[in-house]
Amino acid sequence: MYDNLKIGFSPLTGKVYLGKTLKSDPNMWSEGKRDITNNFLQVVLNKFEPGTETGITDGKKQYFITVREVEKG
Repeated sequence: MYDNLKIGFSPLTGKVYLGKTLKSDPNMWSEGKRDITNNFLQVVLNKFEPGTETGITDGKKQYFITVREVEKG
């Protein structure tokens, strides 16, 4: 059911997608990818609540994430 299921980001559209990739080329989407940008961002905000400051790594580079709540003004 979840074979080749992948989350990816498109720099062309600025959207986050969920879908299956081709078995022959795991960097290419097969049919049926879905735009999950809003859901993805909500999950990130649930994980990193306002006031969060944390370091993460992708195995090559290290990043520092700071989440601040911005009041509308």
